[in-house]
Amino acid sequence: MNNQSICAAYRNKTVMTKQELLTALNNVLNTISQDEKTFYSANLSTLAESVNQDIETREDLKSIIGENPIQRLRDQHVNHAHFMTTAMKMVDPEQIYDHVIGLYNAYTKKDITFDYCLLTLTAWKKSITLISQNKLSNIIQLYQLLIDNHGYFIQVTTDNFHLGNKINSDPEYDNVLDEFIAALLQPSLKTAENIAKKFISDGGNISDFWLKIITPALYKIGDLWENSKITVGEEHTATSLCQMVMSSYYSEVIKHVENKPTIVAITSPNELHQVGLRMLADTLELSGYPVEFLPPNSTVEQIVETIEEEEAVMLIISTTLKGNLEATKEIITKIRHHNNNKTLIIVGAKLIMATRRSETMLMPTTLSVLLMK
Repeated sequence: MNNQSICAAYRNKTVMTKQELLTALNNVLNTISQDEKTFYSANLSTLAESVNQDIETREDLKSIIGENPIQRLRDQHVNHAHFMTTAMKMVDPEQIYDHVIGLYNAYTKKDITFDYCLLTLTAWKKSITLISQNKLSNIIQLYQLLIDNHGYFIQVTTDNFHLGNKINSDPEYDNVLDEFIAALLQPSLKTAENIAKKFISDGGNISDFWLKIITPALYKIGDLWENSKITVGEEHTATSLCQMVMSSYYSEVIKHVENKPTIVAITSPNELHQVGLRMLADTLELSGYPVEFLPPNSTVEQIVETIEEEEAVMLIISTTLKGNLEATKEIITKIRHHNNNKTLIIVGAKLIMATRRSETMLMPTTLSVLLMK
């Protein structure tokens, strides 16, 4: 049977329901030994390179990946390995489920065929089998489970092509939003600042501009990048311009701070996505709450010292990437130990929407509403 026939067979294969798939993933994850996890993690580079070789030697590669650069796919293979390492360590079937759905979405939005998704999973299984000399039988079984449900992942991706990456904009501000996005892509900091200045001077406020203009603008910029309409450099520039516009209003923001309990805000270790947390910090300060916004990768000692010096009643941690979730849990444990559980810790961001909640995990948007009541 040739590769085309194999892909067609898996497309038409009877698939599980979501709950059945999560249960099956959980069962397989619980069979993976620590030795298997260690071997997989220690050989990430070798495994990824083997997958690269398997994929890149295909004669039909161009028809499968279109105009996408090989390096982008190589980077994705490494990222995949890191995600799988974390998911296996945490025994988290939902993380694997979300990750694979995300891969299918990302590939298809870049005009990479569904066949590539299946061929890549198959290449991972083959590489793991060869390099481990068939010693990682349970991890091999995990990949086989993903391969067997190729049809399911296609179905979900097709039905929810834009799921999870949209935010509704306010029609009242569509013209301003379009002008702001154009300024970000030009790129022109002066134009972006003038748009913000006019919006606020015409009766809007800083919070409204953050939430009704900057937030949907960044989502739309993200969509343009995801669909290969702009480069990653243009996406990063647009984000930087938004941060500059926000920074230009900081002197106005802090005028609203009152004698209220202090809040400390940080991103999780290795997390560089700060715009959302900065918006939340500004919103809290506009509501009178002093916020200590710590730099990325602050140490536990620095965080604890700030909490104690400022007598902070709350620590907010923003984490976006699933690969950072384990490090976030570790830093929470350490802070609780040093701080003797005196400070409420709240973790949030888009990631937490897909993660099991606890009494110490709320979305920052919910937090800001609660505090402003």
